Amino acid sequence: MATLQNIREKKIWKVLALVLVAGAMLLFIIGDIHWNAFGDSETMVGKVDGNELELAEFQTRIAEMTAFYEIEYGQSNLDERQSEQIRTSVWNQWVQEQVMGAQCEQLGIAVSDKELAGRLSADNPHPMLSQLRLFYSQETGGFNPQALASLLNLLNDPQVDASQREKFNLYWACLQRIIRQQLLSEKYNSLVGLSFAVNEIDLQTAYEARRPYTVNYVVRSYYTEPDSLYEVSASEQKARYNEQKNLYRQEQETREVELLSFQIAPSAADYAEVQQWISDLKEDFVNSTDFIGLANQNSDESYKDIPVSRRTVDPDLADFAFSAQLGEVFGPELLGRTYKMARLVQKGIQTPDSVQLEHILVAEDTPERSRVVADSLIGVINAGGDFSELAQQYSKAGTAQNGGVLGWMTEQDLDQDLFNACASAQVNRAFAYTLPNAPMVQVMRVAAKTKPVEKVKLCVLKREVTAGNQTYSRLYNEANQYIAKNNDQSSFEAMAVPDSGYFLRTFPVSANDARIADMDGTRQIVRWAYEHKAGTVCDQVFECGDQFVVACVKSVTEAGTLPFEAVQNQLKTQLINEKKADKMIPEMSSAKSLAELGEVQTASNAAFASSYLAGMGREPKVAGVLSSLTKDGITVVAGNAGVFALQLESAGELDGEFDFNSELNQYVARNPYGYLLYENLRSNAEIKDRRVRFF
Repeated sequence: MATLQNIREKKIWKVLALVLVAGAMLLFIIGDIHWNAFGDSETMVGKVDGNELELAEFQTRIAEMTAFYEIEYGQSNLDERQSEQIRTSVWNQWVQEQVMGAQCEQLGIAVSDKELAGRLSADNPHPMLSQLRLFYSQETGGFNPQALASLLNLLNDPQVDASQREKFNLYWACLQRIIRQQLLSEKYNSLVGLSFAVNEIDLQTAYEARRPYTVNYVVRSYYTEPDSLYEVSASEQKARYNEQKNLYRQEQETREVELLSFQIAPSAADYAEVQQWISDLKEDFVNSTDFIGLANQNSDESYKDIPVSRRTVDPDLADFAFSAQLGEVFGPELLGRTYKMARLVQKGIQTPDSVQLEHILVAEDTPERSRVVADSLIGVINAGGDFSELAQQYSKAGTAQNGGVLGWMTEQDLDQDLFNACASAQVNRAFAYTLPNAPMVQVMRVAAKTKPVEKVKLCVLKREVTAGNQTYSRLYNEANQYIAKNNDQSSFEAMAVPDSGYFLRTFPVSANDARIADMDGTRQIVRWAYEHKAGTVCDQVFECGDQFVVACVKSVTEAGTLPFEAVQNQLKTQLINEKKADKMIPEMSSAKSLAELGEVQTASNAAFASSYLAGMGREPKVAGVLSSLTKDGITVVAGNAGVFALQLESAGELDGEFDFNSELNQYVARNPYGYLLYENLRSNAEIKDRRVRFF
């Protein structure tokens, strides 16, 4: 029985093992299983020394930072670039928390909730609070404790709109996170700073490094000598590579992508179609009494009942607009890629081109109350009251902090009724303007106006010529056929030869690049490239702005030290330049004067403290010899751009006498150790960045 039981158990385990293996194989085949998922979560955005950042937490942090940005800068509906910046900031903040947090934990450094609460209070506010728009006081030029109290009350006030309350709660969470990290960094840097001893010699050297010099020089560029005259062996390049390996380390994997673009441009048939379409509309546009309605139904842009001056009218239509008679029609005419037709609606208008405005936005509990307060403010202002002070006290607009100043506004900037009211208003006299469909009232004042200019009203019917459906389909099919016929790297590249009509471009990309070479919509290509290995040709056509793009992953360079082949050309150029310098230096050193060597140039305010010198560029070797230059002799130095022959014109004076405490304060303010230490800690941390999988 025991033997039979053992056999049964073994059979069961064998069956289970087979089921597990078969199941895994099936998942691999039909589900594209990621075997590394057993080590990392599929929703993991990043990892620092074993600590994971999950997608849900990353998105929460993004929501917090977005709310912080929108409230601080008074914006909403952020564009894609701003969203990219926020994602990058959130990632960098999280990495810093992990790297610095580990160090601080080992050292016993922490920021307690009680300590954080104390620095987020009116009694001992963190300096950052006085720099934020929400808590800034125009009167004191610093932190406004009442603003902080108002925010804290708002966070739990059920009377406040739920979405607004949620937004401010996200703002507050982000602010707490930022200040907690700042407090932790301050403690760490303070502790580490105590281990750095700065003596008087160091500070005296830093003081002298700021001395300004005026230098006369002649530069002989390396480009003046042909590279073909100099030979560099492979062994020389290898030896230099081994000497400088530490300079060729990259923290992240990079890739090269090859792109072939198909411009989505209209064909001759598309132009002909639009020309026929707009020509067919001309008779109705000329004769109809509702030509404005006709334009609004058909034009790319709706008619705006706003007078335009010669400065603000469409330049293509300026001559017609200010010479035509009422009812006269221009075009249709092709101007650029747009067919335009216009009809003069009104002429002889004389109004200012722009007005300089100030305002107070009054928003009380009821429309009636808003009107009463606005009328009172108007009376006080017109009796000589200070508009700026009243705006700071009563206005609910973001301009309250700068005294309600809106600045110069044109008709295009304002509602037409509001501009008309401002244009006819007396300068420096306040008046009320009720916002349409809103319980608020604007107290307006015109501080200045431009002189009246001639304006007209012009109704324009326009249509830009774009690629039609047939053109769009033809170009898409052409791009699709290219990758169908050239689905491997060699043929993909071989077809894009001179005179083929195809132009292949290569770009280096990193995983978190938002776009390639500032081309719209190319983030999708970056993500695709990081999902495929070198030599892969895309199996889809990417639509990027006004072009179809096909792509190939040309190469992959792993994180770490770049291989010799990746920097071989750079090394060769470096060695050739050194050999050129070896030849140039003796020739230039024998000159009796700079004039013998060529055009003499002058660099002013050159200093050892800055490796960037006016007129020369970044030349640290030149900066290094400034203090040893003389007015009589010529010093020859091999720099980055060429060989420099230098002669002192004058050495300037430093501002003030050397002061130990002043120099020490400047050194501490620069805090070089804090940045260098963090960078060193970050470079030694094991960081895995998988943002490309999600964004």
